[in-house]
Amino acid sequence: MTHTRDKQRATAVAQLTATVALTVALAAAACGSNPTSIVSPSGTAPVNLNANPGGDKFFTMTITPTSVPVNSSNVVLTVTVTNCDTGITGCTTPSSSTQKIGSAEIVIPVGFTITAVGTPTGDQPGWGTSWTTGNTVVVGATGAGAGTHKLLPGQHETFTITVSTPIVCDTFGIDTVAASDSTLPATFGTDWHFSGDALALTATGCSTGECPAAPAIATHYLHDQGVKSNDSLFNTIVNAVAQKMANGDFGRDPCAEGYAGAVIAFINTLHQF
Repeated sequence: MTHTRDKQRATAVAQLTATVALTVALAAAACGSNPTSIVSPSGTAPVNLNANPGGDKFFTMTITPTSVPVNSSNVVLTVTVTNCDTGITGCTTPSSSTQKIGSAEIVIPVGFTITAVGTPTGDQPGWGTSWTTGNTVVVGATGAGAGTHKLLPGQHETFTITVSTPIVCDTFGIDTVAASDSTLPATFGTDWHFSGDALALTATGCSTGECPAAPAIATHYLHDQGVKSNDSLFNTIVNAVAQKMANGDFGRDPCAEGYAGAVIAFINTLHQF
């Protein structure tokens, strides 16, 4: 009986020794493998979460003049788009680009009517515009070899926009400016970042008591959108604006900053132009 138990213990020890030896061998093999072959639990190679394959994309844009006469035609605005680089005015550190700009976009505020857009000139030849109507202006490299005429960091293009100005004195923010890798016809995403102060246009020259009331603002705006005075839509909107004005919803002073903008914003809730 004692001999049998000793034999069983010997067998168990031998099996344990073999298991330990196999485990050590596998561990040694793993430690000696190429570390670049390590994979994540999903079975795919880990990635660098700090990588930025698109590079740094920063641009700035200016518009002059920023103050324009109220209710005037043939007012010329000059717009400059610049690919950011060290030392460029308006490009705040560390907003230097490593990519090229193929096109740019600016949306002039509602209340202004664009009548013409000039051909861009600057550090690269072959820039033009796709603008034909409306308040969205897109400029960019175009034609044969467009891809070779993108703006390098530090380079710029300048173009003019001729407008008729609003009938009211107010400050109108420019909410949309953009840049893109693509040439004309351009597409715009969110990968290019604007650097600099917010843009705005201010219509000036009104005397106290000369500012039009809400229905007059609505009339001018609707006519700009092609809505005629005998259209049913015109009457519906102007009546609604008059009621809001009577309630004091736009404020009591038509010359106050933001009055005209509030009227136009209300109209846009009634109908999307």
